Amino acid sequence: MERERRTIAVSEFEVREAGEGEGFVVKGHGTTFDDAYRVWDFDEVIDRAAIRDDIQETDVFAFWSHDSSIPLARTTNGTLKLSKDDVGLAVEFTMPEERRAEAEAIRTGLVDKMSLGFYVERQRWEEREGDLPDLRTILEMELIEVSAVAMPANPNTDLAPREREAIAEARAECLGPECERAARRAARSEPVKVGRDRPDPRRVRLEDAEG
Repeated sequence: MERERRTIAVSEFEVREAGEGEGFVVKGHGTTFDDAYRVWDFDEVIDRAAIRDDIQETDVFAFWSHDSSIPLARTTNGTLKLSKDDVGLAVEFTMPEERRAEAEAIRTGLVDKMSLGFYVERQRWEEREGDLPDLRTILEMELIEVSAVAMPANPNTDLAPREREAIAEARAECLGPECERAARRAARSEPVKVGRDRPDPRRVRLEDAEG
């Protein structure tokens, strides 16, 4: 299973000292909701419901530039706080004192973006009219990490081959009127929960919507 990443420029990326010798507090947004952006040759939207309401109760990391060897904070130890607001996914984390250089890079604007690492558990595809590209809506995700990044990967060119293949298969399975009817039926039922030991959750299975 390939982890997907999406990056946004943070309009307000705040950093301040938590207290003498207590590290630095960073605040921003990991993503916005219901705003379409281009990925590869389609548009994509993260639905507000894609991130679970109890996200703070899950185990999510804050990394520096997606580098798991540089952990900055974590929900389970109380240093990373996640919540949904009117803009999107609000992120606040406390970095340790030894990360002063990283805090300064954020303060001066050298690092001005945040990025999500996640697995898609449920999605919907729509074929739009005219010259509009297909639209992929992420309906449910498993959030793994948020990162402060300076030069994010370009989702238009840097999708891994297996990720491109999985997205293309899901797209082929879930376009047209039959898919739309299945998606509506699925929306009226409980979402199928898929663990990491199950088949690739990014694949939209129409048979799960039947009945």
